[in-house]
Amino acid sequence: MKKTIIVAALQLLVANTLIGQEAKKPLVKKNAVYVHGGIFNYNGGYERSLITLKSGVINAKAAVGKSNAPDHYGKNLMLAAGYLHGKKSHHLDADMGIGYFSNNTGDFSEFFLVGHLGYRYQKPGGLLVIKAGSGAPEGLYLGLGLAF
Repeated sequence: MKKTIIVAALQLLVANTLIGQEAKKPLVKKNAVYVHGGIFNYNGGYERSLITLKSGVINAKAAVGKSNAPDHYGKNLMLAAGYLHGKKSHHLDADMGIGYFSNNTGDFSEFFLVGHLGYRYQKPGGLLVIKAGSGAPEGLYLGLGLAF
């Protein structure tokens, strides 16, 4: 009887000191779709997280858009590799890549460099993505998206 009471008391003491392990939320969800509106261009894009690091995520991006820059009215396609730095809700969002532009009449096309540096708000594992920054081809831009 004494032994049972001692074992029960020890179990109560030990049970109070055990802490359950919480599941880690991902830095960002694997996929995101977004729209960017900039001074010279607006586009819609898709982003896929490829590699998760301790302080950020490496991702791939693709976007199609419409250019309204002087002497460059037409459509474009952009492919880029990006890095998203930050552990919580506030992130540095940077990418570099290549784009293809074709004017509205189809008689002129060219390849160009794509690059962005901006701010991204997204809670860890959150649904809403808000972006702001500067880059080519948009100039200054604002973006809104959904992660899944």
